[in-house]
Amino acid sequence: MNFLAAIFLTPFANMADNPEFVLEVVIGGLLSGIMYSLVALGFVLIYKASGVFNFAQGTMV
Repeated sequence: MNFLAAIFLTPFANMADNPEFVLEVVIGGLLSGIMYSLVALGFVLIYKASGVFNFAQGTMV
């Protein structure tokens, strides 16, 4: 039970104690989302331009 509490409750307790941590988590999440969206956009652009999926694009990411 302590293991689950450490995983699910401790980060939220840290956020309540340190508001700067909330900002770090939000910015990190936004940056991760932007990177995933850019990768997806690259797949879509290659597919729309050539009609085939270029899975070799992962080596560039």
